Amino acid sequence: EIYTLSLHDALPIYQPLFDFYGSMLTAKQKLIMELFHEEDYSLAEIAEKLDISRQAVYDAFKKAKSSLLHYEQKLRLMEKFVENGKVANAIDELIDEVVADIEFSNISHATGDALVAKLGTVRDLTEKIRYNQ
Repeated sequence: EIYTLSLHDALPIYQPLFDFYGSMLTAKQKLIMELFHEEDYSLAEIAEKLDISRQAVYDAFKKAKSSLLHYEQKLRLMEKFVENGKVANAIDELIDEVVADIEFSNISHATGDALVAKLGTVRDLTEKIRYNQ
């Protein structure tokens, strides 16, 4: 269960969620998450920097983590991003196979070049899928 991980062990899980949903957190939650994840501050250092108690930092951090999980459960943006990446990778592999088939086929050089150019366009489109552009 994610909730039982230590703060630093949970970092690889929450960092991508923060990348997707960080803008939806309160200003204080966002600042605390940024200081913890991006600046590698400890909770005590964050408390000192923000002039609040360590418990207040911990509570805000815990609430932020809960919010991030809630947003992903409802919106599934990260899940969709990962799935799009898998689809784009599969398309890239197929493109590579088709290009190899074209290179070893008996079609004319001009036709082969035209097909490879079209596959380049398909590859460009997969990049848009991969990065949601």
